[in-house]
Amino acid sequence: MRAFMWTFDANRGHQAPLMASSVEPKNYKLHLSLSEPNCIRRSRLLTSNFLLLTSFFCLLTSALCLRAAAWRYQVVEVKPHVFVWAPEDIRDQEADPEYDRAGSAGFVITDAGVVVINTTNSPFHAREILYEIRARTEQPVKYVINTDGAPDHFLGNEVFADLKATLFSTAEAQSQMRAYQQQLVRRLDGDDELSAAMRSFHPTPATETSTDDWTLHLGGRDLKLISVPAGPSPGTAVVYLPDAKVLFLGALYENGMIPRLDSADLKGWIEFLHKVATWDVDVYIPGHGPAGGKRELAEFQRFLEFLASRPGPTPAEPAPHPKWR
Repeated sequence: MRAFMWTFDANRGHQAPLMASSVEPKNYKLHLSLSEPNCIRRSRLLTSNFLLLTSFFCLLTSALCLRAAAWRYQVVEVKPHVFVWAPEDIRDQEADPEYDRAGSAGFVITDAGVVVINTTNSPFHAREILYEIRARTEQPVKYVINTDGAPDHFLGNEVFADLKATLFSTAEAQSQMRAYQQQLVRRLDGDDELSAAMRSFHPTPATETSTDDWTLHLGGRDLKLISVPAGPSPGTAVVYLPDAKVLFLGALYENGMIPRLDSADLKGWIEFLHKVATWDVDVYIPGHGPAGGKRELAEFQRFLEFLASRPGPTPAEPAPHPKWR
């Protein structure tokens, strides 16, 4: 009989499935004696049936849990050795309630190590990403690149910091991460519900920064970190892989999601998206949602242009696309 078990493995991911193994079903033998009273024989029969039913329901529950867990996120290899991790649109209970929708992430496998782009909104999701990496390679995670300082893109950094990975971002994004650290301490003070939700979180800002555009050379691949003058938050950057024609846009592009517009320079944001639309890119990785192509990026641009044409904020208006949330 083949069975799956679930366990917590800090090195391979949260609730990582163990390898399937052969499990011999126990043989429950009934030792009935004709000299025993009927009540004792019935009791033994009931006990045996109970154990068999319990075993069956345990296996059924494990299978259902495995199937449900598989629906929580998907990992797609958009180009050879370039992967995108995209979660379901679920609200995480064990997360900062202001950033409880996990951001999309990516990882690039090279012969000299792995680069992770963004780490989502919690260490639990980051361990899921680490499990998916370990399922594909034994190469160490050398670098993490955060495209901005938003908590839903960097709160999983701690998992990779424990592995001695270098955490990289723009200088402004690092400042934003540190500011979040300080704000969180004040928010946790006296808020038991928030403290319980984030009891195992250790927000970890980037350790290395740059004020200029920067290129990482690793294992024969180039990953270009390009600063963006305008966007949803200060210090926003994109990660470009010229050889794979893949562009990680972070919060500059949302696929089927409503973007954050707190302090956004919409005009500059739209101009930058028009600019990157001319680059040699086949696949665009959003801050939230699955990877998209030129059609999906153009659809998002039209949405921003619609917002820019409005005289003021209109939060009650419906989303421009029926599937957008």
